[in-house]
Amino acid sequence: EEQAEQAAAFQELEEEVQTLESLGRNLPFETREVLDARRQEHESWKAELGHTEQELWLAQRQFREQQKKHTGTLASCRRQAHTREARAKAEAAQSFAARKKALQE
Repeated sequence: EEQAEQAAAFQELEEEVQTLESLGRNLPFETREVLDARRQEHESWKAELGHTEQELWLAQRQFREQQKKHTGTLASCRRQAHTREARAKAEAAQSFAARKKALQE
């Protein structure tokens, strides 16, 4: 009876050893699969990041171009306003001088 128990225990240990060996053989393959999946995920994120960086660069460039355009337009408007103001002052001075001259005559 004791021999039967020892044989059963030995058989159980033998099965555990086989299971562990099987797991050991499969582990490198499974690890490789996980690493490949992670690598693919990394490459995908890397590509997406590159695309996003390109979009950002393009948006920044467009923003700078619009900013230059608006700055130029603003400067032009200011020049026109100063020109109109100077013209209005000159016309007012001429008108005043003409009225003053008319009153003196």
